[in-house]
Amino acid sequence: MAKVPRNFRLLEELEKGEKGLGAGMAKPMVTNAVVEACSYGLDDGDDLLMTNWNGTILGPPHSVHENRIYSLKIRCGENYPDTPPEVTFISKVNLPCVDQRNGKVDLSKLPSLSQWKRDFTMETILIEIRRQVEHQLSHGSSIMLTPL
Repeated sequence: MAKVPRNFRLLEELEKGEKGLGAGMAKPMVTNAVVEACSYGLDDGDDLLMTNWNGTILGPPHSVHENRIYSLKIRCGENYPDTPPEVTFISKVNLPCVDQRNGKVDLSKLPSLSQWKRDFTMETILIEIRRQVEHQLSHGSSIMLTPL
């Protein structure tokens, strides 16, 4: 099977991000609530290389974090999607997959992303991070938010 070039892949992701995650697509194993609680888009619309992105994750419903917005920076390097993007929380969060010193997400600590695959997307990453947030909250742990 032929590989889709980086820029075509990022254009597909941009279009999907602009339409809203999950728009018109059936997603097995992903509830609409999770899909609708994540969004992403280009940081600068003039970025022709589509390198720098912003992501958001809404706090889980029925928790003290409901309606809180977790903001992330996503950097898709020149080898994306063959290599994962760099993902960094803007706010400090207490999650096992996040380096507390700089907010960088270690994707290898997210079970379903530990073996990066080319077909994973920014949407996949955001959904998996949100699942980690829900998992941590369901086990009684806090995910304190403070500016970095």
